[in-house]
Amino acid sequence: MKQLLKIKFIFDYLTSNHSKNWQLIIFWILMFELLASLFDYNFFITEIHLTSINQFSHQLASILVALLTLNKQKIPKNLTPFKPTSAQFNIAKELQRKDSTIILGSHLLNFKDYALCVQLIDHISQLANSGILNVSLANNSVAAHLSGMLSNQTDAIPNILDQGLKTYILFDLYPEYDCLMLDKTLSALEASDFVLSFNSFENSVIDQYANI
Repeated sequence: MKQLLKIKFIFDYLTSNHSKNWQLIIFWILMFELLASLFDYNFFITEIHLTSINQFSHQLASILVALLTLNKQKIPKNLTPFKPTSAQFNIAKELQRKDSTIILGSHLLNFKDYALCVQLIDHISQLANSGILNVSLANNSVAAHLSGMLSNQTDAIPNILDQGLKTYILFDLYPEYDCLMLDKTLSALEASDFVLSFNSFENSVIDQYANI
């Protein structure tokens, strides 16, 4: 019992100086959040495969054939012309891993072979037991509404970049892709005292301005 009390005493001293130091409490909260973000927010890219838009459906069909081959299932006649490459076999194997997800961007909706691609992706997800995540353009509008960045009058939209804020907390912000006024955004970040960024992917622009 004495040993447990001693451990508790040391823990309280290190984390808050026995509830006397609020800065220590904030420090440890930030540290635990940052450690958690390594698991919750970071997705490490192991391979990148770029495909021409004209070859996108061909790529999906080849991955489907690779999955059928790996699962030792009969390949339908309409898919026999497709011969998967080693890279497509690697994608198929990765998809068969536990908790894999296929993410569909909003631009797929405007693709000329949309119906075919969705059908192929559906078969791929079933064979690989993968989830499907549809990313909608409405996500940005919902986020803007929740953060109070929408207004009934367009000329009254608040602009946090003009407020001279000293601290910015960024969640999945990639300025060169997300910000209409890039120069103004970067100037605001540079003029601030502290920038805390939680990003899913590495970004060279954010690395220049984020303190953490």
